[in-house]
Amino acid sequence: MNRPSEDADPFSLAPLPVGADPNAKRWPLCWWAIFPALLFIGVEVMFGVPKGEHSTDYNGAFIVGTCGIGLVFSLVLSWIAYQVTGRSRLAATIVFSLALGIVGVGTIGNRAVEHSEPANPKAGTQLAAPAPRQ
Repeated sequence: MNRPSEDADPFSLAPLPVGADPNAKRWPLCWWAIFPALLFIGVEVMFGVPKGEHSTDYNGAFIVGTCGIGLVFSLVLSWIAYQVTGRSRLAATIVFSLALGIVGVGTIGNRAVEHSEPANPKAGTQLAAPAPRQ
């Protein structure tokens, strides 16, 4: 005789695969979210180091801190998107990538402003008078 086993779910249409946990929680990001994260870490390492007199003392801590804050910020936004969109992993991964991109562009922008010339000349410097017209 064909008797069902005692641990089988009588309400399921198909048997569960071996090792599958029906209550297991899924990670809200797709596997390829590692690529924007690695790109962001690279941008922070290249452009996020502050310039200054004592900057070499704290470079490692600064990079780890900025990478950590950027990743946590992006993960929070992606989790919100995951909840709002009905647990769409694709939408959460896109929001994660865009948030990392915005933070990375901000880092590059800060480096560009740091290297630009000041808008106002320093006090004590004299500007040359314009040449007279002939």
